[in-house]
Amino acid sequence: MKSASVDHTKIPSFPKITARITGCDQGEVTINGIRYPVTGQDLAQVRARITETITATAAKLGRPVHTTTADIHGVWSLVVYPDGTVEEDTSTGPDPTVLQARQRSAHLWEEAINADNRKRGYSSKINLL
Repeated sequence: MKSASVDHTKIPSFPKITARITGCDQGEVTINGIRYPVTGQDLAQVRARITETITATAAKLGRPVHTTTADIHGVWSLVVYPDGTVEEDTSTGPDPTVLQARQRSAHLWEEAINADNRKRGYSSKINLL
């Protein structure tokens, strides 16, 4: 069952979670300053594993978490739920300086997140733009 969306301003800012793609087959998730390397066979798999890592943290806490994700094209603020559902974080606005670059790579994050959500049986799609 898909998590019910919550008011993103009500989600605690702890833990501080960031994720970034560092290459076509690698990335990292940082949770409160502790780095966790992530690898995959391709970019889509790296993104999926990043989502899985953040989902595990949300599941441990029993609530959604804020995260900031980045790659060479931009930065996104997301909310990740314990069941793996991912939404754009509505409690923050996008940085105007990265909007153009964001459009170039948003579809890659959308593709990976939506594929992961489909595996979990969710029919709704995330749209980052």
